[in-house]
Amino acid sequence: MAKLPVARSVSCLQASSIMNSVELFRYRIRILAEELGELETTIESRRGFWPLWLKELYWTVTKLVGLGHWHDGSRPQRRHRAVVAADATSARRLVGNCPRPRVLIDATHTVQSGRKDGVQRVVRNIAFHAARGEKAIPFVLEDGLPMVLSNGEMSSVPLEIEKGDILVLLDVTPLSTISPLLDNIHERGGKIVSVAYDLVPLKYPGTCPASYTFEFKNRLETVLAKCDSVIAISNSVVDDLEQFIRSSTDVCRDELRLGWFHLGCDLDEIDGKPSSDIATMVTEHPFFVTVGTIEPRKGHPIALDAFERLWAAGSQARYVIAGRYGWSARAVVTRIRNHPEFGKRLLWVEGPDDATLQFLYRNAAALVSPSIAEGFGLPLIEAAHYGTSIIVSDIPVFREICGQHALYFNVADDAALAQQIDACLSGRAPRPDFEVLTWKEATDLFLSLVREDKCMEQRWRSFERNKGAVQYLEAASKAKKTVEEAIPNGLKQFPKNEWAPRRPETLDPHSPGATSAVTPRG
Repeated sequence: MAKLPVARSVSCLQASSIMNSVELFRYRIRILAEELGELETTIESRRGFWPLWLKELYWTVTKLVGLGHWHDGSRPQRRHRAVVAADATSARRLVGNCPRPRVLIDATHTVQSGRKDGVQRVVRNIAFHAARGEKAIPFVLEDGLPMVLSNGEMSSVPLEIEKGDILVLLDVTPLSTISPLLDNIHERGGKIVSVAYDLVPLKYPGTCPASYTFEFKNRLETVLAKCDSVIAISNSVVDDLEQFIRSSTDVCRDELRLGWFHLGCDLDEIDGKPSSDIATMVTEHPFFVTVGTIEPRKGHPIALDAFERLWAAGSQARYVIAGRYGWSARAVVTRIRNHPEFGKRLLWVEGPDDATLQFLYRNAAALVSPSIAEGFGLPLIEAAHYGTSIIVSDIPVFREICGQHALYFNVADDAALAQQIDACLSGRAPRPDFEVLTWKEATDLFLSLVREDKCMEQRWRSFERNKGAVQYLEAASKAKKTVEEAIPNGLKQFPKNEWAPRRPETLDPHSPGATSAVTPRG
């Protein structure tokens, strides 16, 4: 009788997992159908189609002729000579004082793009605090040459690679740009550490543009083949990464190590006020906020469905969406802008600055994060920093961050989300009393992992490649060597005009010991 509850719990877990998978599948099909419908409407009406086409043509042509900085923010701004000189002095001091072995942090894409959200927010904060404490040297690649980053700007001081340097691939700089530097580091006996933000394009390819999924996989495999260790922004990402590596045979080195840390939050340091319009519209009634780019995996349609349920029941709660448009979400944007509650109980703050985010976090009844997949979840710790309640979808990384200090709902279940919002309005939401690091603390933790300090051993996994995969590769190598040795001998038995040699006896698949010489597929 004692075994029955266990069996029931297992079956319940399996049923829950199946239900989540079904709901995710339905959600992805729904988003795809809405996107196709929106695209068809746009093309047929031709309103917005030609401007979009001309904009894409403009971007393509300007990039081809080397003028991409006109619109991507990569052109460096002119600065006063005194400022440049001060930055050069600061850069030289940083290079001279950085402890050995030096840690070099790539920030090329972040500086050239000028963006401050997502990955770029992480890069800017870690680069700033690492340089401020003279613990690492951030740099920007300019025409293939690394230049020291000082005070958030590229200085005029070149960075010479030294023996034993540790290169950290913190940014998402294109491989074509950074590959020569990877080879240079290894030639000088250095190490390469990569940072993994998530594996969403591989786990949920329908949530990203198809071209990006291919590029992501190609970059990941190339980086894994060259790096000595990988540091992820959560333990959940390490789980995904380990699963990906074990599903491949030769994607990484035998001695690859996987580690993890959590990101930080410093919004208290921000000065400024939000626009008066925002302050007026959201202070009359309780409001909930979702922070993040509008894209398929963020689950904005789920939250909209939930609030429509509440509004239909008479609720006056406001829903604020704070974030710019990302990709593959034109149908969501159209739904927001054409919604009967838009500008009333539904607000969209495009591209919010830090002062606006600070205001929203401080005054919101709760943060709502209906994502179906994440690598971490910066809005969660930013909300917790201000003591704001949190309502999130029940995915592993959110459990890792919040523990029991948040309200959870099943993935893609708008009815369950509506119930949790109502619970929050009734005062039944737990306080977000979990650990929140400052960016300085997160940077120190990250650099300790990079340098493999002994106190960080519990955050590392010594990854051992699958024994079957290793044996497979060893057999392939041995077979290749045997073929290379056997074929020249076989050629001597035939006239010169024969197109191919006979199979040597040593390669007869039925002969003793032939299993080690079987050529693997591919």
